Amino acid sequence: MLLALNTQTYVNENLDTFSVSMFKYYISNIKLFRDDSYVFNEPESYRLLNQNDTTSCKFIIKNVPLGNYVGMEFTIGVDSLRNCDGAQTGALDPINDMFWDWSQGYIFAKMEGLCNRAPGGGFFHHVGGFTGLNNAIVKSTPSFGTNMVQVTNTGVSKVYIKADILEWFKNPSIIDLASYSAVGGGKKSSELAATYSDMFSVALIQN
Repeated sequence: MLLALNTQTYVNENLDTFSVSMFKYYISNIKLFRDDSYVFNEPESYRLLNQNDTTSCKFIIKNVPLGNYVGMEFTIGVDSLRNCDGAQTGALDPINDMFWDWSQGYIFAKMEGLCNRAPGGGFFHHVGGFTGLNNAIVKSTPSFGTNMVQVTNTGVSKVYIKADILEWFKNPSIIDLASYSAVGGGKKSSELAATYSDMFSVALIQN
């Protein structure tokens, strides 16, 4: 089922009924692993994916060396170096409303919506933090399984990756929206990051 903003309700692991009005997140530092152990690191790899703008959810990784790639890795959020690196542009521009301040840095992922059990009937999860016990930087390694991405001179390979919002609320913890209705950094933020770190999976590879 595709995520439908505002119009569809969902039930999470804690049996909370909720709807989503906003869902956006950063992915950065994309790596591709070739079958000969070579690792391609995409330069300046920072992207903001926004469910309100589905065009942001499609992008091209350029200048990948030829070969067969068997896996990938990326960061959900923004690495600690770029969190405090001064005024930035593009996906990292503060105008995108994903930046707190120079001491707190970027919001890595946002989910907002309504919930029947949340105080006041609404919830917001603004996940961020990059130091100490409040570090919410996590990595994702969606598996290619037995498939490969074949980079050639003659074609363009496509990788379709699914983000399952229900994974936001479970494993290793079950998230209760009555208790986690308002999250803006801190310990609860890092706990949410741990639960959503496995929300990505590879749905299809087309070579």
